[in-house]
Amino acid sequence: MRELTFTASRRLTAGGFLWASLIQIFVVNNLIVLPHASSRNLEEHIISALGVTRCGLIGGFRFCSPWHEAADIAWIVGGVCLTSAAVLKW
Repeated sequence: MRELTFTASRRLTAGGFLWASLIQIFVVNNLIVLPHASSRNLEEHIISALGVTRCGLIGGFRFCSPWHEAADIAWIVGGVCLTSAAVLKW
């Protein structure tokens, strides 16, 4: 019984760590946005545009995200961490 409790505790700790690691999404996205923040109008440049893979007009707005790979990887890693944490804590 003691071994089961130890294993459950390790799973909860690992799950909590994985959930806490989701902060990387915000760090990466802010590092991408901040250099251009002063020249951007937040009404026209939404955070969803960080993952746009090509520059161009979409819905009347010009989108261009030269660091889209970093944003996309951050979201993928975040999704894997969130899913893994949910499985571990279940």
